[in-house]
Amino acid sequence: MELKKNTIIETRIYNLTYGGRGIGKYNGMVIFIPGTVPGDLVSARVVRKKASYAEAELVDVSEPSNLRIKPRCPLFGTCGGCSWQNVPYEDQLVFKEEITRSTLEHMARQSDFNLHPIIASPRKWRYRNKVDYTFGKDAGGKTVLGFHKTGNYYEILDVEKCYIQP
Repeated sequence: MELKKNTIIETRIYNLTYGGRGIGKYNGMVIFIPGTVPGDLVSARVVRKKASYAEAELVDVSEPSNLRIKPRCPLFGTCGGCSWQNVPYEDQLVFKEEITRSTLEHMARQSDFNLHPIIASPRKWRYRNKVDYTFGKDAGGKTVLGFHKTGNYYEILDVEKCYIQP
């Protein structure tokens, strides 16, 4: 089947990218899918196809990964503030270290380096020291302050409690 926009595919996620998007493959082509975890078997809708990769949106997780956990925040996936809450912190460190290594090897074209292990933070929650709030209008025209909704720069999400900032 030819891969084109709006095609529904099934793939197993095998890794994560910088920013937390899952990486799968379909007919040899790399597919980036937000909201997925390595080990997930998912259905996804292709939203953008390039020559060497495609981007897709998650439709369904038919087989959840044993790494998948329930995010602490009820707005996870809707609010664009964090993208790793569905993976245990200890596993996040492993993936982030591999992303750093891969970035140095492929993008910076470095091969002779010593990558030190990531030092785990003592604070898994309320660690962020900077956030960007946005003013906007709700459906009734009332001024609101919040975060941008994932994938929609113009829609402001009213967030009463954020677990990653104090």
